[in-house]
Amino acid sequence: MASLKNKLFAGKTFLWMRKNRKPLCIAVACLLAALLVFAFPIKQEDAPDFVFDEYTNVSKICELSTLRCYYHNVAEFEKQPEGLFQYGLAARYGYKKLWMEYSGTVEIGINADEVVVSAPDQNGVVRVYVPDAVILNISADKDSLTPPLTETGWLTYITREEEALAFSEAQKNMRLQAESDTRLLARAKNNAKKLIEQYIINIGNELGQTYSVQWLDAPAKQ
Repeated sequence: MASLKNKLFAGKTFLWMRKNRKPLCIAVACLLAALLVFAFPIKQEDAPDFVFDEYTNVSKICELSTLRCYYHNVAEFEKQPEGLFQYGLAARYGYKKLWMEYSGTVEIGINADEVVVSAPDQNGVVRVYVPDAVILNISADKDSLTPPLTETGWLTYITREEEALAFSEAQKNMRLQAESDTRLLARAKNNAKKLIEQYIINIGNELGQTYSVQWLDAPAKQ
């Protein structure tokens, strides 16, 4: 029974090949043509020109890949009494403390001016250098600022300069926190690389070419 089944299967296969010999030959011919194309690639001058000017849009791509991270910040300022007043004399004259809360934004991304993109070689390989992500901008939502909480000693006041100093230190700490977050920096760089790669592939499709990207660790020497 098993032998008959095998024979029937073999017979059907043979019959299918006989009936479909022409399509099979066409498929083989196409395969050979494809092999010839790879064996004797089209000369670079015969291929459509690579629209290098299109890469002015790299800055837009980098902008799209920018991460915007939101932080809850605390601006603090504290000054202890000096001299004998630090022992509680005169109701701690000179003591002052400030506390403010607000929301801050950090933009992490790629400096588009440092991105280097080469024209494709004869194999359609485009070499691209993307620098590490950096902090592009930090900002504060002024509408989120809470009324400052203050504590002062006798005849002691907090100045505008001290409020500004507390805010400046909070912004600086927010930047340092973002700069030390390697996960976010890597994510921003990967976002840019993915968008740039897709953009290059799309350009190739429009030109009827197949482009691939080779990432460089350093800018290629011109």
